Amino acid sequence: MKKIVSLFFVFFLMFGTPSAVHAEENQQFAIQPKFDAVSVDYNEGLAFVYVHGKWGFIANPLNVSDEIKYPLEGYKDKGTRTNIAADKTWKIEFNDQLLDETVNSQAIRVLDQNGEVVKVEFDITDDGKSVLVSPSDTLYETGKTYYLLVGNSIRSEEGKELKEAVSIKFTIQ
Repeated sequence: MKKIVSLFFVFFLMFGTPSAVHAEENQQFAIQPKFDAVSVDYNEGLAFVYVHGKWGFIANPLNVSDEIKYPLEGYKDKGTRTNIAADKTWKIEFNDQLLDETVNSQAIRVLDQNGEVVKVEFDITDDGKSVLVSPSDTLYETGKTYYLLVGNSIRSEEGKELKEAVSIKFTIQ
């Protein structure tokens, strides 16, 4: 309880009133602040935050696991694939032609099993309705698990949004 309260107190002192604070009888707080930038160092248990031109930190009171819990919250689970080749190029197909500038590293990401972003390359196919995603600098590592995330910020040329964000968990052979 002290850690949760101190997290709230440190946050309050650094940034003022959070956008939403809710206290129930069990005295648990839920804070939903809006940060300009966040950098998390899981080894140190700190989250460095940048709000309105000021950097600060929040000590992590949670027991953070080294591995991602799947299915990921906020993403529709499109299943798990195993025995994937280390040089796998994923083809993501859409119904309409894509607006090129919405296909980027914020909209489509690959994470390793520790939640670190894996550098990938994107290619939109000639018909404009598919994206090819392949490892960039190095191949995927044998025996490791990865997550392909497609966010709903991708738009068609007509401005239609993707209905929901999706994810695929895959393991390299």
